[in-house]
Amino acid sequence: MNNNSSRRLATTAAALLGCFVAASPAQEQCSPGNCRIAVTVTNCQAPGGITVDLDPVPVDSPRNMRWEIVTPGYVFPANGIDFSPPNAQFEPKNSPKANEVHIFNRKTQNGDFYYYINITDGSGNACARADPTVRNN
Repeated sequence: MNNNSSRRLATTAAALLGCFVAASPAQEQCSPGNCRIAVTVTNCQAPGGITVDLDPVPVDSPRNMRWEIVTPGYVFPANGIDFSPPNAQFEPKNSPKANEVHIFNRKTQNGDFYYYINITDGSGNACARADPTVRNN
């Protein structure tokens, strides 16, 4: 192999590795069967005070989705994740913990689907809602 071939091979390998590394965080958070979305509360009452680590949430196949509040002291009410408008492809499941909401995304339609995150503090007071997106590809 000559120097030009070695350089091209090294450049191609570096480019491919860069693509792989860039794609890794989303793949770690949303596997083909499951998807965990971390919800952080920095200021319960302020607009923008609730954030998610993935917005939009990319969905390429049917999957279980789990929103988890990672900030202690906050819980989801019964309507913790509220799709607007309601959509039958998002099927609520029993959630074992007050800081989690589980939904099965059947992925029967492609597009962007907006939802609200509803959270209450330890005293039951409602926080300002967040409005991220699920993107069915």
